[in-house]
Amino acid sequence: MSRTNVNHNLSLIIKHKKQIYSFLRLKKIHDNYSHVHTIKTQIGKILALFSCMKTTTMSSPKNIHLLKEYIKTLIATEVVFPGIPPRQWGSEFSQSELNAIYFGLKFVIRKAHPLQDMVMIMAFEQIEESEPLELHWFLSDHWRELSTILRLYPNLVDSYLASMN
Repeated sequence: MSRTNVNHNLSLIIKHKKQIYSFLRLKKIHDNYSHVHTIKTQIGKILALFSCMKTTTMSSPKNIHLLKEYIKTLIATEVVFPGIPPRQWGSEFSQSELNAIYFGLKFVIRKAHPLQDMVMIMAFEQIEESEPLELHWFLSDHWRELSTILRLYPNLVDSYLASMN
């Protein structure tokens, strides 16, 4: 299936989301299907993925910048990433920004040393993109290693953009 067809199908799901949920709710009442919740969960994941795809493709240079901003604002206990100001107090990271951070982090993890950073890589494989708390604890545990990788590869944003094409 081409990318255009996938985007069209996802657009249809978004357009008819309320009708799909209403249908599933009726099915659950009348047929008592236990898998209706699973279907609703999958639709939610598809919609989240679609919004992430749009965020990732439209603002991919920002993903790594957001990762640095998140680390600097909420985690780092020392000076890291000169030139990147921390976020203003009270200005939270949105779910789409957290998803963008996750996708940027996915790219950064590929640059990690497979043996030296094995614990970090394995820990990253355990987190889900839609779980901001898991992402926060992962970053809290491994921000120093990630900062080192980001400093070792200053042109990571350019590499990230090239990998998206």
